[in-house]
Amino acid sequence: MDYKWVLDNVLLMDYIALYREERQKVKSSIQKYDSRHNDISNKALVDKTSRTSNPKDFNDSFSFEFQKVDLESFRVGNISNIYYIPDFLSDIEHDKILEFVDMEGQASETWKKLRLRKLQCWGGRPPNNVNDDFINEPLPLWLQSISEALVACNIFSTALTPNHVLINQYEANGGIFHHTDGPLYYNKVGIISLGSPTIMTFRPRIKTEDIGNIISTDVASVLLLPKSLLVFSDDVYDNYMHGIECSDNPIVTIGQPVECINLKFIENHNLKEGDQVRLLLD
Repeated sequence: MDYKWVLDNVLLMDYIALYREERQKVKSSIQKYDSRHNDISNKALVDKTSRTSNPKDFNDSFSFEFQKVDLESFRVGNISNIYYIPDFLSDIEHDKILEFVDMEGQASETWKKLRLRKLQCWGGRPPNNVNDDFINEPLPLWLQSISEALVACNIFSTALTPNHVLINQYEANGGIFHHTDGPLYYNKVGIISLGSPTIMTFRPRIKTEDIGNIISTDVASVLLLPKSLLVFSDDVYDNYMHGIECSDNPIVTIGQPVECINLKFIENHNLKEGDQVRLLLD
């Protein structure tokens, strides 16, 4: 069973109900191990990293630091279990993560080129055949450090320490089709946004038998600003699709055509409903 958090934004394939039994095993394990979460200190000081040509080289010159978070205080919208934390990263942490992403991407095989975006996948790759097991791989140290920090600051529980990471880099007019992430993963997602703003929208999931007969439309949008963390889980994970629209027009109006549910947290950035924002800068 794999859990995930995502740098930038999400792409995962849907998987059939074969994996739901594994998800149930994970849920039952939470009661056994979640009490360990109380032993985590009030401040997560994670593995220190240096500015180096190799992101796997670590020393004592840099650290990621995250304070404990009361996730409920960042709940947004009327759909259950969507949370938006602005300025989750400091400027230095944001730039350092971008540096690591670029360093990892220097290997020609690291990026997978897709339509209007490219992808790094860490922690193992989903099987091509749904009957095959997921083969886990260790995260790079810098990603493991952030994963542990997300546990230490109350975003994830100890039993559900994130162990799978997707890094999407979008072109200026790029996006990702609306989708659900499927039952291969535990139903909780963390999305750290880097570089430039984008808008993610949510719409009700379409049942398999209704595909082609029913059109689902957006019911909520979230403006994802750099350095922010978006978390969604449970009902919204299982019953709603999320995506980013591809558009030749990089200028959008906040709250149009669908409600922007995290307005109260972006007003500190001098943004309000009706303002225009340039997305996915070149």
